[in-house]
Amino acid sequence: MATTPLQEPKIEQRYQQLLGARLAEVDSVTMLSKLRHIVDDYETRYGISSERLHDAIEARELVETLDVGDRRFHYDRMYRVDAE
Repeated sequence: MATTPLQEPKIEQRYQQLLGARLAEVDSVTMLSKLRHIVDDYETRYGISSERLHDAIEARELVETLDVGDRRFHYDRMYRVDAE
């Protein structure tokens, strides 16, 4: 059984891999910044921190409207992007 030697990736391929990883990192930082801004706007508008949002809904201090659902979506998305 003949084996083939491992081939090093071509320089251009490696460059594209590194560039793609860097662009993804920059995109994540940009996305995180945008999401933080959106979440901060919601917190200012409603006067309730995102961490306390679920409790406020359960305590009927806040009605779960489409706007509140959007806030939850953006907060969850921000949390996931930040974890990456």
